[in-house]
Amino acid sequence: MTTANLDTSMEQRPMDELLADLDFWTGRTKIELVDEAIEQWGAIVPHLLAHLEAVIADPEGYLAEDHDLLPYALLLLAHFREERAHPLMLSLFSLSGDILHELLGDIKTTVLPAFLLRTGGGSLDGVKALILDRSADEFVRWGAIEALCLAVVAGMTDREETIDFLAGLLTGDEADPGSYFWAGVANSLCDLYPDEVMDVVRKSYEDGLIIPGAITLKDFERTLDLGLEHSLTNVRRELSWRVPEDIEQLLAMCEEVDGGPDVMPRQVPHIDKKANVKRKNKKKMAKASRRKNR
Repeated sequence: MTTANLDTSMEQRPMDELLADLDFWTGRTKIELVDEAIEQWGAIVPHLLAHLEAVIADPEGYLAEDHDLLPYALLLLAHFREERAHPLMLSLFSLSGDILHELLGDIKTTVLPAFLLRTGGGSLDGVKALILDRSADEFVRWGAIEALCLAVVAGMTDREETIDFLAGLLTGDEADPGSYFWAGVANSLCDLYPDEVMDVVRKSYEDGLIIPGAITLKDFERTLDLGLEHSLTNVRRELSWRVPEDIEQLLAMCEEVDGGPDVMPRQVPHIDKKANVKRKNKKKMAKASRRKNR
């Protein structure tokens, strides 16, 4: 998107009024306001970046006030593919799990891959750093692992290299015992068809790293029986709804997991049964995150 794409003849209201409306909680979708923000993308981006900086600098102070702009700032910057937002997002999602949950609710995990992949400019260094950060929230680390998995089918990284990276995390040293981090690693390994590293996977089960019920060895065996292309097709399907090109789909994801009652976009995308299964898994992950942060 360039400045030439804007209809400069359209009368635009003051930026502070638009930001104030985005920041005011209504309990309903803000698609019209998001559309208006997109029309003024060149002018609004500095304000959105400054908003992220302010939240990171004083998250407790931000929470003490009545704000609703943060999720909209994140989704707009992701929609714009604003690379300057990437390091700010990494800093934001490195905050403690309790603070993040108060700031963003389930957005902190469910929509994280879209935020990271659309602002990284093709680099996955920040995503990997977040995965390796033991001080980061375990569910945020899981979301970053999912982003890395989705990056494979997006053509951003090599599948075998990614499998080696993920398998290398199953040492027992990358997180505390009982952490959901291990389940995140196992799920994404399974998604990528890990036939080359099954010895490592089996040992992680023997060592008790992976939480019982999160994903089983039978799930891995079923994946291997179905074949590589079947696995990658499923991940491509997940990429299409986890990292959507359409702003209304991205907005619907943000408003749905944020608990708003009016979350339907103006056009509802087709969702098949397999995508629904993945959505249910993400909701289970979000519920587990909520339980951890109570």
